[in-house]
Amino acid sequence: MAQHHFIIKWKGTDYDFDMPIESTVHQLKQHMELLTNVPINYQKLIGLVKGKMPGDHETLSSILPATSLSSGTTRCMMMGSPVEEVDRMMVDEVMARDKHEQEMEEERRRAEERARLMAIQMEEERQRREERDRIMRERHEAMRLENEARQREWEERRTQQEVDPSASVRLELTAHTLVYSSSPAHTASSKPHFETSDKLILPPSVLETVMENRLTFPLTFKITKDNSPPILAPSSSIANPPILSTVDETSVQIETHAGVLEFTAPPVIAFMPFWMMKKLGLDEGDGIILESVRLPKGSFVKLKPTSEEWEDIPAQELLENKLRHYQSLTLGDTIAIQHRGQTFQLEVLQVQAVVETSANDQQRGATAISITDCDLNVEIDSPFRDDAPKHVEVDLGETVQGTLEAEHLSYFTFVVSNWPTDTQLSIQISVASQSGDPDLFISSQIHYPARDPMRHTWASTVAKGGIKRITLSQDDPRFHPGRYYIAVQAYKTAASFSLSVELLESSSDNENVLGTSSSSSTSSTQLDVQICPHCAKEIPRNVFPMHEARCARLNFVCPQCKAVMPADQKAKHLELAHALYPCECGAQLETDVLPLHKEFECPRRLVKCAFCNLPVPFDERSSHQTDCSSRTANCPHCAKIIMRRDMKTHIIAVHRID
Repeated sequence: MAQHHFIIKWKGTDYDFDMPIESTVHQLKQHMELLTNVPINYQKLIGLVKGKMPGDHETLSSILPATSLSSGTTRCMMMGSPVEEVDRMMVDEVMARDKHEQEMEEERRRAEERARLMAIQMEEERQRREERDRIMRERHEAMRLENEARQREWEERRTQQEVDPSASVRLELTAHTLVYSSSPAHTASSKPHFETSDKLILPPSVLETVMENRLTFPLTFKITKDNSPPILAPSSSIANPPILSTVDETSVQIETHAGVLEFTAPPVIAFMPFWMMKKLGLDEGDGIILESVRLPKGSFVKLKPTSEEWEDIPAQELLENKLRHYQSLTLGDTIAIQHRGQTFQLEVLQVQAVVETSANDQQRGATAISITDCDLNVEIDSPFRDDAPKHVEVDLGETVQGTLEAEHLSYFTFVVSNWPTDTQLSIQISVASQSGDPDLFISSQIHYPARDPMRHTWASTVAKGGIKRITLSQDDPRFHPGRYYIAVQAYKTAASFSLSVELLESSSDNENVLGTSSSSSTSSTQLDVQICPHCAKEIPRNVFPMHEARCARLNFVCPQCKAVMPADQKAKHLELAHALYPCECGAQLETDVLPLHKEFECPRRLVKCAFCNLPVPFDERSSHQTDCSSRTANCPHCAKIIMRRDMKTHIIAVHRID
C-alpha cells in the first residue's frame, strides 16, 4: 500500500511520519494521539484540506488536495490540549462552580439579614413618625390658639384704625442702617427692573417687625430721610430689628412712597432705586425712616418726560406695560422707565385718587396714590421746551422755501390720508438745491429725523439733476397712512432750498403711454449702441468715445453699490452711504441697509404682543407673551374676568361670536 508523508505542527513542534494513503482521518488522529497524548475529540486539524473538515470516516486519498498527493507530502497544524490539561481544566471548572454556589448561598443569607434589619428599622421609623405627628399636632393646636388670639388683637387694632385713619406704624431704620443704590457691587444689581421700579430690598429684620405688628400686604411705606447724626452702633445691636416710634409731624421733609421687592438685604443694608435716592437727597450710607401707610387707589396721573426723545416711541402703550413695575406714584417723583436699552425719566406732575364711599366714588386731590389693581388714566405732557424747533405743515402739492446754516436742520410734516386700495398712489418728496447741499430725511415715528441712520427711515443725500427725491409708494411695507416728519439738513456749508410734496397717480392713460415708450425703447435697443460704464446709459457707438471721455470727468460710479452720481458727490457718498453704524443688536451695517435691518431683521425690533397689542422687542416677545397670556382682562361683552389666552375661546363659545 502506498505511503504518504505528513508533517503536523503542534505547539511549535513538527511531527513527521508516514501513513498509508488509504487510511482514514480517524486513524490519522489516533496516530497523533499516540504522539501528543491529545484525545481525538480535542483535536482540530487546520490546513489538512481546503474548506470544511470532512468526517473521520473519510479516507485520506479522497480528501487530500491533488498537489499534496502528487508531492507525497502534506503539511498542516493541529490544535488541542493533552489529557492531563483537560482533566485539570475540568477540576478547575468544578471547583469554580462549587465556589460560586457557596458565594450565592452566603449572599442569600446576607440578603435575609438585611431584610430583617430593614424591617426592624421601618418599624422603629414608623414609631418615630407617629411620635413626631403627635408632637406636630400638639404644636399646630397651640399655634392655632395663638393665631386666633393674634387675629382678635389685629381685628381690634384694625377697628381702631378705621375709627382713627391717621393712626400709622412707623419703622425707623436707625442711624447704623445703611442705604445703597443697586450698584454692581451689591446683590440688587441682579434684580431685573429694580432701577425702573419703586421697590425696596430690605433686611429680614424688617419682615419680623412687620409680622409682629400684623401689617397688611401688599406693604406700602412712606420714606423720609433720617437726619440724625450717622453714629455707627455696636455690632451687638446691629442685628436687632427696627424700632417702633410715634410719628413726628413737626418737621416737613421730602417724601416718597415705595413697596417691597424682597427681604434679602444684609442685616444693616437697604437697597433703593437710584431715582428714589436722588429725590430724597440720600447718599449711600444715610439712614431712612419707613412709615407704613395705606394709599388710596389712583384714577389719574399726569407725567412729563424729561427727554425730547420720548416723543419718538409709542408712549401710551409703553407706559401701560412699564408702570406694572410700580406700586405707587407720589407727586413730584421723577420715575425711571426703560425702553430698548435706554432709560427715560418722567416727572409726576399730577395725581388724583378715588375714595370709595357707600354711595358712589368721588375723586379728590392727593399727593400719592396706589396704582395696583385700579383703572388708571395716564396723560403725557409734552416734553418739548418752549424754544424747541417747530414743524412746518406742508400740504400735498405745496412747495415751501427755506435757508439753513451749515449742519443745521429745518423740520416739516405732512399727513397721508386713507385712500382706496385699488388705486395706485405714491407721494414724492423733493428738495431742490438753490445753493449749498441740503439733504433730505423722513420718518413716520421720529418727530425730529436726522442724518443718524437710527433717526430716519428714508434718506436722500445724492442729487440727480440738482434735485433729491424720495418716493413713498404703496409697495413699500413701511409706508402707511398717517403723519410723516421731514428734516432738511445742510451738509457742511449753508444752503437754501425749496421743498415740495406731490401726490402721484398711475392712471390707465399713463400705463398706455408707458407701454408705448417701452416699445419704442425696445426698438432703440436694436440700434448700434453701447452701455456707458460711467452713467449706465445707452450711447450710440459713433459718439461713444467722446461721450465716455466727458462722462468720466462728470460722473462717478460707486464700486460697492453701483450708484451713479456727479463726481463732486463721491467723497460725501463714501462718507455717508458706506460708513458702518452700530445697531442696538450689535450688528455693524451701512447707512442704506440699517433702516431696513432695524425694521424687518433686527432681533431688537419692536413687534406687537398677540394678547395686549403692546410693542415689545422681537427677542423678548416669547417670554412676554407667556407672561401676558396668563394675565386677566374683562370680556368686552359680559365684563367677566377671563385670562387673555382664553378670551377668544370664551367669546366664541359663550357669545357665539367668531
